[in-house]
Amino acid sequence: MYDLILKNGNLLDPSQNLRGVQDIAVEKGLIARIGPNLPEAEARRVVDVRDCLVTAGLVDIHVHVLSGFTRLGADPDLVGVYAGVTTIADAGSAGCNSWAGFVNYIIPKAKTELFAFLNVGSDGMVSFPEVTSERDIEVDRTVRVVSANREWIKGIKLRMTDPMLSLMGLEACKKAVQMARDSGTRLMVHIGDHQGKYPHALVRQMLDLLAPGDTVTHIWAGGHNTALDEQGKLIPELLDAQKRGVWMDVGHGQGHVDYDVVKKVTDQGLLPQSISTDISRPGRVRTVHSMVEMMARSLALGFSLEDTVTWSTTNPARALGEEGRLGSLAVGRQADISVLRLVEGRWLLRDTSGGAIPASQMVLPVLTVKRGVEYHSEYGPRPWGWLPDSADQPLPAIPAFNDPRFD
Repeated sequence: MYDLILKNGNLLDPSQNLRGVQDIAVEKGLIARIGPNLPEAEARRVVDVRDCLVTAGLVDIHVHVLSGFTRLGADPDLVGVYAGVTTIADAGSAGCNSWAGFVNYIIPKAKTELFAFLNVGSDGMVSFPEVTSERDIEVDRTVRVVSANREWIKGIKLRMTDPMLSLMGLEACKKAVQMARDSGTRLMVHIGDHQGKYPHALVRQMLDLLAPGDTVTHIWAGGHNTALDEQGKLIPELLDAQKRGVWMDVGHGQGHVDYDVVKKVTDQGLLPQSISTDISRPGRVRTVHSMVEMMARSLALGFSLEDTVTWSTTNPARALGEEGRLGSLAVGRQADISVLRLVEGRWLLRDTSGGAIPASQMVLPVLTVKRGVEYHSEYGPRPWGWLPDSADQPLPAIPAFNDPRFD
């Protein structure tokens, strides 16, 4: 007998060209069967999800959830299973000296599956800035911590920001690459620096060091040293990197999406492959809000529902090296399922540079299934729930962001 059947859902899994109204049966934490009109008598529990979009469990590869150790750390389940997301990857909150906080206090309590990229800075973002001298980067110790915790650590996180780059230049990037290669993992690189003190050429030189499986995050960021050069042209090294297998990620955050940049980058041929949130505790309230809102932003920007779902499920699972288990509704896979609702209306979705675009469709979380266990969505990140600002009301002001620890 099945443990659970989700009935009458509108399934969408581009990875296996699965579309249409069907049922999903779950047994022992795995997807056991997919088909129309599965007998309800064969399940211990049946949930009718008619009129809902059913996808593989959403995967967010850029979050900050070292809760209690930094004031940026969000509750992993509040941005995870209670927000429609089954799997998250923390991007550099911890370094080799602060990793114990994750493994002892965060991971054991989380219902959401949690991976991490270890910061090049030994203390991670517990201290900030995380690198103020070469002594803050311990290559050998970082490699040892990664190698001993491969169950959770997927790679290394490098933030291409000052003061590190003004002090060390390309050598900082080379050390990060060495950590990833010596540990047999991958590298996630933050591009974009609102201070813009280091030469733009460093970004281009860094891109030449990346290998297939590495990730560039913040490709839609405004400011300095981003995906665009000083003349607004796309850095050609980004397209070259994507062609050789480097993943391109959004990483919205509190300062990394400019709708004008989105148009320029897209028009010049660079599409994202994952639309992560870069969510933090303040970012959940102020700018990012949720992974499902990232999906709504993608739709409002003109990208298709199929691409949006791929960028939220299949691709991020592959970027983590977990494509054999996550990111698909295939029979036999881990039963990670997101039940979402598409609602129509008139809203405004703001970027982090003062711009706004209209949205006629929002994505809301309804039910999350993680390893076969059900989690119902919580109230939402705003005082009134999940929906953004109404397009029929004046756009409210938000306080200027003045904390540099937004990544």
